[in-house]
Amino acid sequence: MEQQNIADQVVIVERATQEDYKETDVIKRILRDDYQQYEDEAQSRNREAVLAKLNSIIKDWIREVGRSKGKDENTILNSGGKIFTFGSYRLGVHAPNTDIDALCVAPRHVDREEDFFGSLFDMLKGHQSVKNLYPVQKGFVPRIGMEFEGIEIDLIFARIQASEVGEDLKDLLDDNILKGCDDETVRSLNGTRVADILLKQVPNVENFRTTLRCVKLWAKNRGIYSNVLGYFGGIAYMILVAKICKIFPYLEPNKLLRNFFSYCLNREWSYNNPVILVKVSDEPMYGIKDELLYKEKNTNLMPILTPAYPCMNSTHNVSHSTKEAMLAEFEKGLKITEAILKRDERGQKQYPSLSWKRLFKKFAFFSSFTHYIMITICSIDDELHSRWLGFVESKLRFFVSALEKLTSQKTYAVEFRPWPKSYTIQSTLTQVDDEYSYTKSDSYFIGMRIKRNETVEMVTVDLTQTIQKYYESLAQWIHDQQPDCEEAAGLKHVDVQIRYVGQEGLPEDVKPKMIGKRKEREDQEVDERQELDYE
Repeated sequence: MEQQNIADQVVIVERATQEDYKETDVIKRILRDDYQQYEDEAQSRNREAVLAKLNSIIKDWIREVGRSKGKDENTILNSGGKIFTFGSYRLGVHAPNTDIDALCVAPRHVDREEDFFGSLFDMLKGHQSVKNLYPVQKGFVPRIGMEFEGIEIDLIFARIQASEVGEDLKDLLDDNILKGCDDETVRSLNGTRVADILLKQVPNVENFRTTLRCVKLWAKNRGIYSNVLGYFGGIAYMILVAKICKIFPYLEPNKLLRNFFSYCLNREWSYNNPVILVKVSDEPMYGIKDELLYKEKNTNLMPILTPAYPCMNSTHNVSHSTKEAMLAEFEKGLKITEAILKRDERGQKQYPSLSWKRLFKKFAFFSSFTHYIMITICSIDDELHSRWLGFVESKLRFFVSALEKLTSQKTYAVEFRPWPKSYTIQSTLTQVDDEYSYTKSDSYFIGMRIKRNETVEMVTVDLTQTIQKYYESLAQWIHDQQPDCEEAAGLKHVDVQIRYVGQEGLPEDVKPKMIGKRKEREDQEVDERQELDYE
């Protein structure tokens, strides 16, 4: 093994073996056959066709905007407009049922509020192929969500300072495209720019894609994939995998996975030691406001910077609780991959019965904690629920941060682990009054484990004040940041209910079948730990 330094980037020259290629083929088969992580050709063509139709709608809409604003015929005909993609689809690591992240790039005479959320929204609302259309105007990156011919699409908007956006605009990598852009456009452009830079940075795109597919599947199954709830999101995992691929350019995904877990577990995570894929200027340029540039903050527990100017911290939502949960999962992932790769003195597998499927085993969240906090979000119709759910969901991390303050170092410590998946609990769909009833409901759960001091016989954790303060904060956020939600809150069309439940009191919709066989489960977990040298 050889180590080189190339432009401040450490590169480990370790070569893949024939056995590594075989192991990687096994991993790919598991992704394809057991977890259906690859699209077939028909599905791929369908996505391409849907994007082409959406692109045509965008061009027609932009021409209509030009006419409504009295533009000359030449400007109207040549104004163009174009759809770019970003995220998993752009990188080629999407699964059959995942949505498409799409960016609408429009010329300077097209406005976000008046046109994108106005006339385009109305045009889509009347389109026969569009269902479940909803706007998110107040988000960090404003967007329109929809289902287009069965495919979910998140559409964001960027207005660049050009009179036309033609087919000759092949990519968005030229930093000059940022000139004169508002903050929302800069953030919207960032997604596509980051994806394209990642593909240019990795030495082997196919190995990057396979490794990233594995990491995304693993993170989702282990319940640590959600930027909004304080875990790493898609961008963070993409950057980390690209980083590992750059450090180990000659390895196959089987060993890239092992090195990914090792890097994430053993890294010195600190606000002043961010993960950087490529160096990006921190000077204000192209009219970019200073507040959009990354600044070191001691609240950034695991900073991972995006590789496009202006670079942003993709993990600013990480809390102490979610950091600990991720580190615990990185440790398990490392032990599993090391056990799979371990060989005896004859070169034979140390654990021949251990399959790569073991890495993707789902975390038994509802069997793993004694205590849970259940947050239920209710609404009276689909459109209102989408808006209300997104708003409350975006604030749940503040609730987790408030819960973390309940720990007393002298007597006890409390571990909290939010689960990044919502559930429809039928018992929460109740009547509001004679006129309205809640028809939409999503419940989130936070696992809670109390670790008391050995000298303390009993611990009581009072959640009352924390829950009450969170209710008050929600009301204040609605008033300050979400005026469009005020009417909903005032008319009782929505609700948020927070309550404690023990494992025995979990709703039947989520209660694990093993709950009556806890001893059997605990014995099984001990066996797994011993098998993988966990102890």
